[in-house]
Amino acid sequence: MWTLAAGLALGFARSAVGMAPEAVTIIRDAYGVPHVFTSGPGASERGAYANGYAQAEDRLFEMDILRRAATGRLAEMLGSDFLGMDRVVRRDGYTLEERWAAVRRLSHPNRRALEAFRDGVNAFIAKVTVAPSLLPFEFLETPPAPWEVTDTVAVAQLEFTIFGASGGSEVLNADVLLELLDRFPEAEARGVFDDLYWIDDPAAPTTIAPEDATVSDPDRVERFATPQLDLVRSAAPAIRRAAAALRAEHPAATTLSAGMSGDLEIAIRHGCDVVRVGTALVGERTLASR
Repeated sequence: MWTLAAGLALGFARSAVGMAPEAVTIIRDAYGVPHVFTSGPGASERGAYANGYAQAEDRLFEMDILRRAATGRLAEMLGSDFLGMDRVVRRDGYTLEERWAAVRRLSHPNRRALEAFRDGVNAFIAKVTVAPSLLPFEFLETPPAPWEVTDTVAVAQLEFTIFGASGGSEVLNADVLLELLDRFPEAEARGVFDDLYWIDDPAAPTTIAPEDATVSDPDRVERFATPQLDLVRSAAPAIRRAAAALRAEHPAATTLSAGMSGDLEIAIRHGCDVVRVGTALVGERTLASR
């Protein structure tokens, strides 16, 4: 169990990382999962602070990689192979001013929670800075820069773009569907598409308990819903341009290691089209040996 108390008893000044809130507790269960407990006025801010601290404690290197990916600064850490990715992100991605504009549009409670999360992350960064033995080894003894509220916004925008536009190859899938609809009657096009892209893989491993498998899903998406097909057809020119741009960018993808910790698919906005910069496979062993 770890309890946050004013000042953290670690000598961190408010000017450096923000004062730790009182009456918030982080308890890790037998699996190491952190659970945050707090209540009363200001609970959302205290919870956000503890969330930031726990997240940095578990995933500080991943957080740093993601903010670099979202702001065009991967090459600084991972080398010149990522300059092309950084150039595209800086050319077509959100600017720092646009990220600040997003922060300013937040309600006061949400902005305070975002700032509290930043302070929690920075509390852990300050801790590993003064105690280098606690610094994740991937950083090669160089602590990361302090976390900013705009870093959280940048990562959120990156995640939305990945999963909302490029994470499931939706643009390429839509392009294939358009090609099939041009070549075959709609019923046949649907059948071919279903053969190419399964909506369910019966062989995929799951962690859903058998007793929960029959629970209905109110958000289940209808396959080939009329509004979906109408959207694909009406946006066909933009989809085809986006798919062409995506395929042109994809060869720039770089693989650092076959032993990966996860796919970092960087997709960014480009007008109404979507451009995928590539996939970086971040291998901890490779980084540690640099």
